[in-house]
Order: sequence, then C-alpha cells, then structure tokens
Amino acid sequence: MTLKRMVDLMDVAALAKTLEDFSEATGFATVAVDAQGVPVTEMCAFTDFCRAIRQDPVRRTLCHGCDAYGGLQSLAHGTTQIYRCHAGLVDFSVPITSQNSYVGAILCGQARVPELEQPDFLMGDSPWRGDPTLEQYYEQVPVVGRRRVQAAAQTLLGLRAGVEGYSGKLRLFLSDDQASGGVAQSQARGPPCAD
Repeated sequence: MTLKRMVDLMDVAALAKTLEDFSEATGFATVAVDAQGVPVTEMCAFTDFCRAIRQDPVRRTLCHGCDAYGGLQSLAHGTTQIYRCHAGLVDFSVPITSQNSYVGAILCGQARVPELEQPDFLMGDSPWRGDPTLEQYYEQVPVVGRRRVQAAAQTLLGLRAGVEGYSGKLRLFLSDDQASGGVAQSQARGPPCAD
C-alpha cells in the first residue's frame, strides 16, 4: 500500500497563499505539515521565539512531533484541537485528509493565553527556560484570550469545510486541474511568507 503524500494530492502553492492570507488577517502563525509533522509550506508569521526554538535540532524534532500529534488529535476528534506545544505556546490544528486517509494538518497559533485559560500540554514541556535569548523572545509573544484562539480555529475549520464541500472530495485546496483529474504538478514549497 502506497502512503499518500500531501504534496502529490493538492496544490500546495494555493494552500500556502491561503495560509499567508489567514496569518495576515488573524495575526496567528500558520504552517501546513505532512503526516510526520514536517512543514510542506513556508512558515507564515512565526514568532522569533519559535524560529529560535526550531534552530536547535532536538527542539525542532519536538516541534515536528507536536505538529504531527496535534494533527492526529484533530483528526481523531473530528474538529480543531487547541493545545499547548512542548515550549508552552498555544496552538491549534486542523487535519487534512484525502479519501479518508490522513495526509497532514494545518497548524496555527504561537500565542500565549492568560494562565487561567491555558489548555493542556499536548506532550511534555521541554526545558528551554534559562536561555536569556529564548526568554526574551518568549516575553515578546502576544498574549491573547482563549476565545480569540477558538474563533480563529473555527474560522479555519469553516474554511476547510467550504473548500471540501465545493470540491466534493475529502481534499483541501485542490487546484482546478487536480479537481477535474488533470495532471497539474504541485510544488513542494509555496511562496515565501511575509512576516
């Protein structure tokens, strides 16, 4: 059985543009990842904190793990999932499927929420405190209410449902050629996102 790859099933450039627009409208970071949590689009509006965290190979692996697991949790629950990543920021995920197979997810967030509104950690937190650069970047991450995170998550879920309903398939962001059975080639990376 051949594993379905997101980049072979959809127009990744169109997905990247939509995520860029979503980031611009909401202020939340976005990225689409494959089933293993590896990005297939550029990272849009990523915080300096998350960019710095991902420069370390061990922490980057934890980020990919959170991204993969977040997508699977949203698939298992059939809706968006809001959670804290290993570094303590609040994210949410929306699954991407094709013919009932999970191929990846859209991850959004990178926000801090007030202490009383914190969701659970998706996986154990990672030790990064004590690094003055990371602590400075963390303090620069915006604090937003959980209601704003929920509203953005519902908006993205509604966008996905609208696209799926229009295409008549369980695919997200198909190009016209792909939807009609054409042979358009997907790009492995979308256009760079403006920060």
